[in-house]
Amino acid sequence: MAHARILVADDEKSMRELLAIMLRTDGHEVTVAERGEQALDLVRREPFDLVITDVRMPKVDGLEILKVVKEAAPDTAVIMISAFSSIETAVEAMKLGADDYISKPFK
Repeated sequence: MAHARILVADDEKSMRELLAIMLRTDGHEVTVAERGEQALDLVRREPFDLVITDVRMPKVDGLEILKVVKEAAPDTAVIMISAFSSIETAVEAMKLGADDYISKPFK
């Protein structure tokens, strides 16, 4: 995916910044959201090619973001990331349309 518009939503600053730096280095346009509510607002206002979201965030979690993305823009790819992964959450995310589910830490 060359020069994609990517949204990174993660309440963990270091993860958000690391992903943004890596993706920008590869030539992508990256927008970051530190809260789920902020990610929802961005998804409703702007088109993204890819959304990378943490599963666990206060108030609005990654599964809610996934639902809104798939309703607003079904062709947008969504990758779920989690330090607290479980088979149940992974299965739910995939049923809701996630393209991938990755456990933290990852390479």
